[in-house]
Amino acid sequence: MDRLARDMTRALPFNASMGLNWSDSHIGLFLPARPPHFGFGVAAGFTTMDISPLADLLDIFGTGLSGQLSGFGDFLPFPGGVVEGRLGGLSLHFDLGFKVGTFAVPFGPFDDADDYFLIGGDIRLRMVEGNEYFLPTISLGVGINRLSGEMRRTVGNNVWIEYEEGDDTHILRIEDPNAGIIWSTTALDFKLQASWQGTLVIPYVGIGLSYGWSRVSSSLTARGGIFSTGDLWFAREALRAEDIDLDLYGNRFSNTVERAGFSPRLFGGMSFLLPFRLRLDLTGFWNFGDNFGVTAGIRVQF
Repeated sequence: MDRLARDMTRALPFNASMGLNWSDSHIGLFLPARPPHFGFGVAAGFTTMDISPLADLLDIFGTGLSGQLSGFGDFLPFPGGVVEGRLGGLSLHFDLGFKVGTFAVPFGPFDDADDYFLIGGDIRLRMVEGNEYFLPTISLGVGINRLSGEMRRTVGNNVWIEYEEGDDTHILRIEDPNAGIIWSTTALDFKLQASWQGTLVIPYVGIGLSYGWSRVSSSLTARGGIFSTGDLWFAREALRAEDIDLDLYGNRFSNTVERAGFSPRLFGGMSFLLPFRLRLDLTGFWNFGDNFGVTAGIRVQF
């Protein structure tokens, strides 16, 4: 559970960067302009994280990964979706973006994914005005994102976890366990983007850097307790010696991991210009490591 929480704290700022990755590096002015420049739409997709801690956790309870998830190999898809909008600036060459997403959807090995909530906004300043030939439009942006959510699953019947220390045996008994994860992150996001204006397709590429403050709490809600052939205090200390610091109260075992740090990414894709001012967006992400993500969206832009 601790490994899973630590991996999630690294993945959360990456997931929170979903949305507002419009192909146009600058959409134009709202005023003075004819017509005013603005747009709105929806986007959804997923980013990935290492699946091995979750697989190990479920193996302990004898449930294992579903066939659907095992098909992803070493990656756990972490979903997301937003409603988004962007508004051109007033006189100065900037634009403003806003996104919000909230839904409850079954998430892979969990029965419920409740309280998923993503909100964010950004401001982008046009640094270079492109032309219809080769010169791209380049913008520099800064924003803030807030992501939170919760997942739960019943993970089996009765589980006994034994740990031996000398002549003593310590047992953690868990009856009818229900596993849960609660997460949140707040991330400052900086991005540099370049786009090339086309008649049918707008390709774009960019680099982003998020600094996130993340918190993940994992828990097991169950009847049970700690038993030992020796002293119970020594049993708890033995667990702490193995870096397992359980907060045991009532019928719940929980631990919390907090992390602050940078999360870089490379992103890019293209928009297809459709009739009625519609645009189909396809975007890919890569965090310069093992994690990646994709989103697809549809929007109307004036």
